[in-house]
Amino acid sequence: MKIIQYIIILSISFFFILACNYVTFAENMIKEPAPQKINTYNKDITGDGMKEKIQLFGIPFTNDSDYYKDLFIEIKSKNHEWRINYGGGFKPYLQFLDINHDGIKDIIYQSKKKKNINHTQIHYIKHGNIQNMGLPKQHITGNFKNDFKINIHLTPLEDPRTIDIKNNAEKYIDSGIYKKNGELKKKNTVIKIQPLTKYESMQISDSQGYGLKSSQEIYGTNKDDSLGTIETLWYFEDEKWIILQTKWAGN
Repeated sequence: MKIIQYIIILSISFFFILACNYVTFAENMIKEPAPQKINTYNKDITGDGMKEKIQLFGIPFTNDSDYYKDLFIEIKSKNHEWRINYGGGFKPYLQFLDINHDGIKDIIYQSKKKKNINHTQIHYIKHGNIQNMGLPKQHITGNFKNDFKINIHLTPLEDPRTIDIKNNAEKYIDSGIYKKNGELKKKNTVIKIQPLTKYESMQISDSQGYGLKSSQEIYGTNKDDSLGTIETLWYFEDEKWIILQTKWAGN
């Protein structure tokens, strides 16, 4: 009888140890990856003449992933500390340029979200607080017209740009937009416009400093039907973005 009791106790102990080891293993498997330091910068972004320490961190989606599910920077000066959260992305990097023209460098963050989608944010420090500068927005509209043409309005006040799409007439007939004679089957059929997500810094001139250039893809029926790109040059003045130039680059 004692032998049977001993065997039972031994079996229970064995399964208890096994269960504890499994729980520990499972906890290690689901343990969240720790933040990784991606880069360190030393720049004066407060205007006090002293360089702040700016560290870019990322938390990988998994330990072997090149996608960061969370990206952020920590800024340290002699008397202050700040943090800016950016969300997820691939290949993050920072630039330090005076975009708002106050004589102090701003923080330009960029990363990749997915194919052809970029993430950009611009921040600056004013009176000891982080300020989000915001990005320029362009209200572009476009629609199909009779005789295999497309009208694109780059700004509300300008006359539309007209694009001839006769070379792809068969495709638009097959997709149900046009009849064979070039007449629209439905009036006011709109084209597809990619959200404005691609920005890059650009020097306007030595005297004016830096601005932004945006690129916005325009499509006919879908993303495989690229018609061209609208490129716009922006400048920040009097607390708002103004358009210096807009041009159409057709395919």
